[in-house]
Amino acid sequence: MANLNIKKCGIVAPSVEDIVIVGNPTLDKVVMKDGSVRFSIGGPPYYIGLALAELGYRPLAVGVVGRGIKRAVEDLLGSIGVVPMLLPDEETTTFELDYTHVPRRVRLLKKPSTRIGSVPQGRLCIVAPVFDEAAEVVPSCMLNALDVQGFVRSGMWRGWDEYDILHISIDDVELDDTSLRRMSRGKIVLYTLGPKGLYIYRDGEATRLEVDGVEGDETGAGDTFLAVFSVRTMEGWDVFDAACDAARRVVGKVLTGRPSPYVVRCEPTPT
Repeated sequence: MANLNIKKCGIVAPSVEDIVIVGNPTLDKVVMKDGSVRFSIGGPPYYIGLALAELGYRPLAVGVVGRGIKRAVEDLLGSIGVVPMLLPDEETTTFELDYTHVPRRVRLLKKPSTRIGSVPQGRLCIVAPVFDEAAEVVPSCMLNALDVQGFVRSGMWRGWDEYDILHISIDDVELDDTSLRRMSRGKIVLYTLGPKGLYIYRDGEATRLEVDGVEGDETGAGDTFLAVFSVRTMEGWDVFDAACDAARRVVGKVLTGRPSPYVVRCEPTPT
């Protein structure tokens, strides 16, 4: 497991080897809070890619996508500065995201049979499976971050000792304080609460970060938060400064569709 104390990497010219995104592109049927419906190409390669591009990085994206839309997805990712390395399959991961319910309801409609195998090394690996595609992935970057939502959805919950940063959303699973403190031994656990802010657990200690939330399209919010926090950690930022920058960029994403920082209150409170 990487040592967080030696990640003072400094400022270097970003390159494709800096950051690797691991997770499938998706076709999303999004049911908004007002009942309106839209369809879009999404998933971690797109939403994490948007955030990383805003920070000046050009990541590599590893995932699986249906042959019928592979070229369209590659073109879309390329247009935002992501270098795609996508495996073809007969199916594309397809979800219905229903925001008329709190927490949102997520329903898997289709998924590929192909899983992601080995992934390239880099300064930062952000593993963000949407279902079971990363079950066999063991990242070996200098810093390794994981969004657990795919493991929760597919029932493949495990320990994740190889990761330095875990992101868990209350929309995906509700965990008690004792469990989160135990999970944070030797790593950082980010337990996000939607517009109500988040808890940061580090080596068994917890801090509540209160953030002024906003109403809007929350699709990709978790990907944006994990991407920005992980990059700022890689760059040597203080954990609370990194979290506040990530939270403010999530607000910008919700309000404008672009993960640029939006000035809102962000205050840490030890618990």
